[in-house]
Amino acid sequence: MIAAAKASGATIIIPGNIYNFGDQPRVLDENTPQIATTKKGHVRIAMEESYRASGVQTIVLRAGNFIDPAGNGERYQKG
Repeated sequence: MIAAAKASGATIIIPGNIYNFGDQPRVLDENTPQIATTKKGHVRIAMEESYRASGVQTIVLRAGNFIDPAGNGERYQKG
């Protein structure tokens, strides 16, 4: 992806999540420190850093926990 974006001048959009931020019970913004507490979080931090370090314009489209909104390991079922 990075090589192709460099060759074409494209912007990359990658899906992000909130694993990077660990257990921070507050509103997250662009200044929230990335203090992952899980392996997934550390992997996501490293992945995003590789894009930043590449110099390629990259947008991280970050979303919250929509699959398990209660945070209890159960699948979300509407209704």
